[in-house]
Amino acid sequence: MEFTARIEKSADGWYVGQVEEVPAAISQGKTIDELKANLIDALQLIFQVNREFSVWVQGFELCCCFLFNILLDKLKGGRF
Repeated sequence: MEFTARIEKSADGWYVGQVEEVPAAISQGKTIDELKANLIDALQLIFQVNREFSVWVQGFELCCCFLFNILLDKLKGGRF
């Protein structure tokens, strides 16, 4: 997978960058190599959080479906 990073040199001499495809991936470094490594770290953290959030959402959806089915059963005169 390839990503495009926008890199600029700030007035204080640091390199700052942002990944175009993942705008939340922003970092800085004293050198371009350090910036690239920091951007990779930022991407990995974002992907990890997204994976964990996705698992949580899927679990939440399953719980909601389960509770909805119980409610439907109750409305139809069933028992818990």
